[in-house]
Amino acid sequence: MKKFFSLVAGVSLLFFTVSCDPKDPNIDNNTEVVVPTAPDDSYIIFNSVNATNYGTEYGDGQSYNYALQFSTDYNYETDEDGNITYLTDGIDLFVDLYFSEDKISAGTYVVDTTGIAGTIGIEYSAAYKYTANSTEEEELLFTNGSVKIEVSGNRYTYTINMITTDGDTIKGFYTGDMYIGGECLTPTTLTVEAPSDSIYAINYGDDYEMGSDEIVLQIWTDKEAVAFDINLENGTTEIPVGTYSVDTTYAIGTLSEGYSFDFFGYTFPTGTYAETIDSYLYATTGQLVVTKVDNIYTLVANLETAYGSTIKATYTGAIALEVYESEPSDVLAKKLVRSAKKVARKHISARR
Repeated sequence: MKKFFSLVAGVSLLFFTVSCDPKDPNIDNNTEVVVPTAPDDSYIIFNSVNATNYGTEYGDGQSYNYALQFSTDYNYETDEDGNITYLTDGIDLFVDLYFSEDKISAGTYVVDTTGIAGTIGIEYSAAYKYTANSTEEEELLFTNGSVKIEVSGNRYTYTINMITTDGDTIKGFYTGDMYIGGECLTPTTLTVEAPSDSIYAINYGDDYEMGSDEIVLQIWTDKEAVAFDINLENGTTEIPVGTYSVDTTYAIGTLSEGYSFDFFGYTFPTGTYAETIDSYLYATTGQLVVTKVDNIYTLVANLETAYGSTIKATYTGAIALEVYESEPSDVLAKKLVRSAKKVARKHISARR
């Protein structure tokens, strides 16, 4: 399997900040703004929200499906066998929403079984409550309810009222930045100047049978990282000089665009992307320029994301390209990763 440099523990991106904008989220052009608040103190205040975009594959086949996960700030530890012990109380709440456009839009969404725009799909909506010093979670399934979404600039506000199978109501509230696939929708500029010893390059070959070798080149600092997914000639043993543009064709001499996929409830990045402490940035346009003098490479990248963020990255130093020797099981796993967006979803308890 591919190696991906990670700044966070585990494979799930955890958000502990309210805003990915370095400015005070309550100040706009030196004018104080009124921050939305929960209707009353019976509402659970969520610290983060992250959405997975499933396109039009589910529901009525025309509406756009986004699965949203709301989380409070809780801690847990995992032993060597993968068993989880929750260290603090917490809750994750999932709602499966359908929209008329390919974006998260303002409105009030209600439970329905048709998968049409303006509704909540009940099959993949649920909540999981965690208790400190426990190894089990309490699953709460829903029978009815609503989610109200308000959008003001980069601020998204959610007011949640969901009714459980026991007849109880779970009330939740979130206001702040919106994340999709671990990427903050608030535009930002990321500058990465990687030192000469912070690089890793590997040729994974043509296991995807795309007609080109897949080279993954990663550079990093102690706070951020950038991964370049480069498509080169079969049998490549060193990085050629040239200009590589982000593309979706996997053609030789291009960078594969960045995207994320959801696997058992965890967000995985792939392609060309950047990672910070609290967000991923997936490149959809831009270039990587590679030059070389003697044995010293210089990399200069200027990339942009679909949400208007910019990635500027540089590196100067040697590059040793490792050639990966794959096992048959690795090839299968990699192909599953490439096609993960098309894999039918499991029940939410398995996806979490």
